[in-house]
This record gives sequence, C-alpha cells and structure tokens, in this order.
Amino acid sequence: MTMVIEQYDGYRQNDLFGTALILLATKQSLSMQRVRLTKSPKENHFTLAMDRNQMLVDTFHGVKLKWVFVSRQVDLGHQVHQGSTVQHEVQYFELRFHKKQREIVVKSYVSFLIDKAKSIKQGKKTLKLCTPGSDGNYL
Repeated sequence: MTMVIEQYDGYRQNDLFGTALILLATKQSLSMQRVRLTKSPKENHFTLAMDRNQMLVDTFHGVKLKWVFVSRQVDLGHQVHQGSTVQHEVQYFELRFHKKQREIVVKSYVSFLIDKAKSIKQGKKTLKLCTPGSDGNYL
C-alpha cells in the first residue's frame, strides 16, 4: 500500500509534510546516494534532508516502512516568453508498507510521527531574552 503525503492540500501547507521532513532528517540512511544540505539564515545549525527520488527505510513496532521523497516539475500552462511556460515544483512523500499493516500505520505510526516532530522542534527552539534599552524600548 502507498500513502501520499503532499506538500500542499489545495492552497494550504500540509502539516504532515512538514512533520515528515523534520522526522526523516533525523533518520538519514547510509544507503541514500544523495542528501540535501540546508541552513536557514536565522539558525546556527544545518539540516540534512532526503533529496528527490531517494528512499529511506524505517521500522515501527516490527512494521517495515519505505519513505520516498518525490519532486517533479509541473507545467502550469502560463506562457512567459515565446516558447517557454511557467513551471511549478510539486513535492510529496510516498509512504509504502504492506496493506495488512494499514491500521497500525494510520492509528499509531502517524501519531508517533506528529509527537516526535513536535519534540524535535521543541529541542531546536532557542530562548530569546529581551532587555529594555535606554529609550524604554525592548532590544
């Protein structure tokens, strides 16, 4: 069975996509040939993430789960210049597992992903202290 976790649900960001990004960044596999290395200007650390078309195998309570990060260009049909059109990148994860394991994945694994990603995000938060300046405004 394959579950698809798309980056967007209509025009809204899909929270499960972000959750998967956070969690899978902690589970890098030596079997992956390519990884993405990113760093936000506001953060002191960098992140390793799955690159497109790479697979990562995870296990949860004895269930083998295969994650694949898929990214493809979609032609939007809007012509910008003569002969060229606007393209948009569509990103999603495919989560593959045996169909007999559907209930444990839906009822337990997805909740585990959400809780684990929240925990990871909490660990990355930095405490910001504000002190009053001489003019009374906080710095």
